[in-house]
Amino acid sequence: MRPKVCIVSGVTLDGKISIGPDVSSKETMPLPLKVRAYLHRLRSLFDAISVGCNTVKVDNPYLTVEYVKGKSPIRIVPCSKADVSPYSHVFREPEKAILVTSRNAPEERVKTFQERGVRVIFAGEKRVEVEKMLTSLADMGIKSLMVEGGAKLNGELISKGFLDEMVLIHHPMVVGLKDAPFFAEGEMGTPQRFNLRDVKFLEGFLITRWTPVSSPSFSNSGTSQASCIA
Repeated sequence: MRPKVCIVSGVTLDGKISIGPDVSSKETMPLPLKVRAYLHRLRSLFDAISVGCNTVKVDNPYLTVEYVKGKSPIRIVPCSKADVSPYSHVFREPEKAILVTSRNAPEERVKTFQERGVRVIFAGEKRVEVEKMLTSLADMGIKSLMVEGGAKLNGELISKGFLDEMVLIHHPMVVGLKDAPFFAEGEMGTPQRFNLRDVKFLEGFLITRWTPVSSPSFSNSGTSQASCIA
């Protein structure tokens, strides 16, 4: 058992999610109001939302629902070394946040999160293992998970077959910088193919929805009916 997983990401015409390494996409790739509202409506459909550790460090997102009516999802941050600030915006409401880390994370860092009231889950010995993280979230009753990046987390979810849907918000721009992160990075192995399910145009932005051609390798039974479909 695992949650239904949907990646939602902004991406440039040349496949980048930022204009450079450790550069906030929030500030350099802003979204028009209607597109932000669309993104926040998607957030409201899911039990939980996740971003990678580096995304928290660079963007410092809130990951809440603000532009539409709806419940904010539980915030999930996988971070193998627990080396992210416990005072980041995503942990602003500690009771609604979860740090996923490894047994190798320094005990004092883990304790700091626990003292703030953040729930800590261990999902791996030396690094966070995505399969163990998803299993733990399912055991907690989380049936749907929206992922907003970053590149390594996207790549691992796709390469290991733990992805059910993908929504791409296409920024009408080309970055062209070698060091700027791509949408998905890491050891991808066999190229993954997707079916185009939906296309939308909103304030000059193209929004596409995709599903994997092959079924996820991990059991998808018991997932919720939450969908990325607008």
